[in-house]
Amino acid sequence: MVGTIRMSVWGVIAGLTVALLVEACHIELFGNFHTIIPGRAYRCGQPSAACLEKLIGERHIRTVINLRGGQAPAPWYMDECRVTSSHDVSQEDVCLSAGRMPSIHEIKRLIDVLDHCEYPVLFHCQRGADRTGLASCVLLLTHTDATLAEARHQLGPRYGHLCVGKTGQLDRFIDLYEDWLKKNGLEHDHGNFIRWLDEGFCEYAASLEVIDRPAAILASEPALFVVRAHNVSTRPWRFQSGRNSGFHAFYAIHGPSNEIVHQGRAGLYETTVQPGEAIDLKVVVPPMKRPGRYRMLIDMTDEQYCLFYQIGSEPLIVELDVK
Repeated sequence: MVGTIRMSVWGVIAGLTVALLVEACHIELFGNFHTIIPGRAYRCGQPSAACLEKLIGERHIRTVINLRGGQAPAPWYMDECRVTSSHDVSQEDVCLSAGRMPSIHEIKRLIDVLDHCEYPVLFHCQRGADRTGLASCVLLLTHTDATLAEARHQLGPRYGHLCVGKTGQLDRFIDLYEDWLKKNGLEHDHGNFIRWLDEGFCEYAASLEVIDRPAAILASEPALFVVRAHNVSTRPWRFQSGRNSGFHAFYAIHGPSNEIVHQGRAGLYETTVQPGEAIDLKVVVPPMKRPGRYRMLIDMTDEQYCLFYQIGSEPLIVELDVK
């Protein structure tokens, strides 16, 4: 009996291993091409110029949605632009990341593209697994009657996506939507997803204000600013002393020609700021090489994942008149 159970377990493991190897071969050898909605939407990894021409001809593609963002003058991007232009196919560039929570601005832009573009569409990122999976999920959530569970299948091992490490942030994005639905006693529909994007998604959100600054800034001397950061998100900020983990305030100073002349962090110590609380952080502007108009961008950051502005929170911009 025990032997039979062991054989069954090993049989399941062997079957899963073979299935994963088959899918891995499909991803590497066949560009990870899949149908999302027959005749209407498709997904794949980065296509070569020849492959893109073939897909446009065979699937009658009218819009290519590149999820890697505009990448000129990268050869793959220029090839893609040439192919879409020569075939009179629209190309839309949306900037998503495979390793961090998506920007609300880019998700809304993606939805706007899907609302107004000509179909059939072809989604692609580099591997066709992570960003493409998320975009395919968003398509089903906003333009079909698919359930949340059905849409989530687009983010799965079948397409090369694994919910581990940084790529798990894409699954977490959908988890947050599902949690919001449960919290508010709602079922998924298109309107609720849009409402969540507008009102409910605040995983990384801060309200920043300068509460103390020097009366004058001299080029030869450092200047101290005190910034109050209000946690208006739904999670605690756990500050840590190291630069590579935890939450901190990040700031970058741009010179008169918009070049970055200094970058730094504030809050390099151990503390926790709960939702609804605030913390005062000291931001030090070092001596500048020359007088002029400078600009300082201040934002909160989760060192393992993102700057808050990348998700949709507004950074603080401070003008500096250096004498």
